[in-house]
Parts: sequence; C-alpha cells; structure tokens
Amino acid sequence: RSSDRPERRPLAIFVHGGGWGLGDKTQVREFPAVMALLDAGWSIASIDYRLTMFPMNTSPAQIEDLNRAIRYFKARAARWGVDPDRILVIGHSAGGHLALLATTSCRTSGVTTRCAPEFAPPDLPADLAAVDSSPVGAIALSPPTDLVAQVEAGLLAKPVARLLGCPDARPLCRAGEAERL
Repeated sequence: RSSDRPERRPLAIFVHGGGWGLGDKTQVREFPAVMALLDAGWSIASIDYRLTMFPMNTSPAQIEDLNRAIRYFKARAARWGVDPDRILVIGHSAGGHLALLATTSCRTSGVTTRCAPEFAPPDLPADLAAVDSSPVGAIALSPPTDLVAQVEAGLLAKPVARLLGCPDARPLCRAGEAERL
C-alpha cells in the first residue's frame, strides 16, 4: 500500500424493508449496528427502490433498482474513496430478500462475473453497463426466503401478490416467478 494514496473504504448499501410496498431509505437510522459501521471505517449508502404500492412496480423492478445502485456506486467509487471490490448489501425484511437476490444472482469464474440478465436494469448508461452488479456479500436481517412456502402458510400473501402483479385472490398467479425469487 502506498503511503501517498489514501486507502479506499468498504461500502455497505442498506436496503429498507416494508413488504416491497412501503418504507424508504431513512430506515437505516433504525439499525444502530449498521450505523456503527461508520465508526469502523465503512461508508454507508441507503437506497430507495420502486414500491409495489404503485401497481406498475412489480418484480423485477425492485432488484433492478438495487442492481442499478450497486453499479452506480462501483462506477463512482473513486470519487468517494470507496473500494468497488468491497461493496456489501445489508437489507431488512423485504430489503434482505433483495440483498440475497443481488448476491446470489451473479457468478464469478476467474476474472469474469456474469449476473442474471433478467435482473439487469434496462437502459443503463454506458458507464453503468461497464461494471457488474455483484456485491461481495449480503447481510439479510429477517428476510423472507421462500415466498411460495410463506404464502402457502398464510403469510405474506398480499405483499407477494403485489410484488408479482397478481390479484390478491391469487397471490401465486406467477408461481414460477415466486420460486425464482
């Protein structure tokens, strides 16, 4: 490490909960352990994503927004003194679900990283398209991890129906989509 070059900090991107339909990036303040990362030398970013309370915002809009944010911070890492190879996603509840999707939808082989094309944000500017959307890992706080099982157990039926764009009476109208998510 060169003494005349400042060390780049790791970045934690926080993704709020709220059943994919409520909440906003200010929820990061409710998590002292996340905020404590600042004292440990981390940078923190907290993002919003398109909420399912608006019917046009069905899946994969939410993961596209997170993947766009990861690409944005990687592409501009030098500007903020952030290490683009040390970006972690931390999410609570629905945000935890999205954090896990972001982390598990990319595969690295050697020096090449390929991410699931169905989760790629459309219309990326060239500077964002040039970087991948893979974080180094995720911390998921109370995430739903099996949407089909949770709906079948009588949990999350309405949030999952909104996420998938299904009528409330048929929360698994896109069961294949729910299994993939």
